[in-house]
Amino acid sequence: MNACVRRLGTAFQTLALVLALVLSLGLALVRGQTAQAAMTPVIIGEDVDIAGFDPALNESPWAFRPLVYNTLVELDLDFKVTPSLATHWEASLDGRTWTFFLRPDVVFHDGSPLTAEVVKMNFERLREGAQKSWLSGIEEISVPDEATVVFRMNAPTFIFDSHLTPPFLSIVGPAALDDEGKVVAAIGTGPFTVESWQKGRECVLKANPSYWGGKPRTDQVIFRIIRDPDARVMAFESGDVNLVSLRGALTAVQRLEKNEAFTILKRTGQTSENIYLNTRRPLLSDARVRRALAKALDLETMIPELLGETAEPGRTFFASGFGAYVSPTPYMPRFDLDQAKRLLAEAGWKVGPRGVLEKDGSPMKLSLTVVANNAENMLLAAAIQHALKAVGCEVVLNPVESAAITEQFRNGDYDLLMLGQWLIPHNEPFTHYRFGYYHDNSTYKVSTSPEITALIDELESTADRERRLELHHAIQDGLGQVMPAWVLFHRNNVIAVSRDFADFTVSVGTWQLYRDLAKP
Repeated sequence: MNACVRRLGTAFQTLALVLALVLSLGLALVRGQTAQAAMTPVIIGEDVDIAGFDPALNESPWAFRPLVYNTLVELDLDFKVTPSLATHWEASLDGRTWTFFLRPDVVFHDGSPLTAEVVKMNFERLREGAQKSWLSGIEEISVPDEATVVFRMNAPTFIFDSHLTPPFLSIVGPAALDDEGKVVAAIGTGPFTVESWQKGRECVLKANPSYWGGKPRTDQVIFRIIRDPDARVMAFESGDVNLVSLRGALTAVQRLEKNEAFTILKRTGQTSENIYLNTRRPLLSDARVRRALAKALDLETMIPELLGETAEPGRTFFASGFGAYVSPTPYMPRFDLDQAKRLLAEAGWKVGPRGVLEKDGSPMKLSLTVVANNAENMLLAAAIQHALKAVGCEVVLNPVESAAITEQFRNGDYDLLMLGQWLIPHNEPFTHYRFGYYHDNSTYKVSTSPEITALIDELESTADRERRLELHHAIQDGLGQVMPAWVLFHRNNVIAVSRDFADFTVSVGTWQLYRDLAKP
């Protein structure tokens, strides 16, 4: 009996050793697979080559800049102002002096230190060159010590921290400049360095081990330049790239969703698509007409059917990514054909030949200007043409090139014009009203009034956050009463990833689209 017990004990000990060995080998294999996954490069299909290393110029695309460079202040993935190269900052009560305190021990990719003098040099270069207009409010820059930069403004400025967040204000190392002050090398403080660049083909980034935010867990990011959206999706499906933005590739979303090897990630971004109405044209000068035609647009049905996962129907004046700045009062009226027809009748329009409305002998005929090579907009324009026909409005589509649509917009040479919401480069959309469309001194002057201009002027001179929010809402609600633009949809940032990268977080901001790759 004792011998039997001893043999059983020995057998159990042997089995335990075998199980322990198998378990340890399994854990080692899992760790090896995890390490291998971490080492797998992220290969991104992109349509724009970098073309140059100066983050202040358009040749350096938005996808590239936040991975190589940093700004003093940045917008995080949730579109909130957050510290970057400056750990904190303060503004004087009159809004004329802004002081930024630099993060200690930050070094550029070449090992040189970030100092206040380097920051000053950068801003002097920017305000004398590519960003002269954007930084025109700066009167003087001073450096009290090597870790402090002071900006003196020529007028009260209460959102200067937001103004510093766009990547075109990134800080470059002194060694990046040639003798003429041009940026000829990609020397930043960002999470990745440029390992190689083959013009028109690919740009390879390598994790920066000295990054102040911690070395990224992604060792390598490769941008493959594939200009055609359908070709980018095909490269993703074949495994040539493992992460791709689906902008411009609407038809691919449903197909990719059915493939278990892929994950579709989406988030409502900060961009919206509008139709601007030329209120100076007699046919569109009556707010009742503009509102009536808006009521004929069933966006809640139209947008999901046409654009699927890539957009949300336009309800509010701005996309939800702008957070508290968005008025809770709906901007776009609810779809109601009967009410639309009643409003048009009240405005004096009667049904004429072929079902087209007439007033004083003139038919309700409008031209809708749209970018010709934008398949998404052309599809939507045709749907709007059909929708407005239901209330007796004849719409003629006017497809033009991108450059031409900008010129026509600026010159007021349009009836209806479909275009994205421009001039919101950061999280507070004040610049949209003031410099874009709705102030007496704005660029495009879609619609102006003494009341709206006065609200915008008060917003510009107000420091109190709560009052600023009230003014934002009042401006949006006021514009909703006169309806100078229709908000068609709010664009989603849609990313397709292979399963290895399913923990990728999509940002609200377009500029931050790939910023999650920098996480340690």
